[in-house]
Amino acid sequence: WSVSVSAVVTIIEYSGLATSAELEHTNTSNGTSATTCNHGSITTTAANGVIVSAMRFGANPGITTATSGWAARQIANSRLFPQDKVTTATETTNGTITWTTAQAWNGVIANFKDAGAAGIPHDQFLVYQAIKRASLR
Repeated sequence: WSVSVSAVVTIIEYSGLATSAELEHTNTSNGTSATTCNHGSITTTAANGVIVSAMRFGANPGITTATSGWAARQIANSRLFPQDKVTTATETTNGTITWTTAQAWNGVIANFKDAGAAGIPHDQFLVYQAIKRASLR
């Protein structure tokens, strides 16, 4: 058999995160024929860190901006939509994302603790971002 699909990979690298026990919480979600995703709540236990929320869609869902308080990391090909936010206090969030074209989707949210430095500025957290498109056969 033979199949041709397109894949989009986004790599976002952060500096200043803890090097052990860095991942605190994760939730995943999926659905069909919806225009809003709630990944399920996570509550950070470390005051400083980063929360990443991402969605994968079957087609362009019409997202043009990140959720309020979050930074979009890729909008050019919005079939894959990651966003993040730096935390300076503990909080509960669900990383809700809203779009305009109802369709099937998958989502994930995760939070990571920092290495212990108080209040790392966002521009120092984000070190590298790369987008690669590939055709798999």
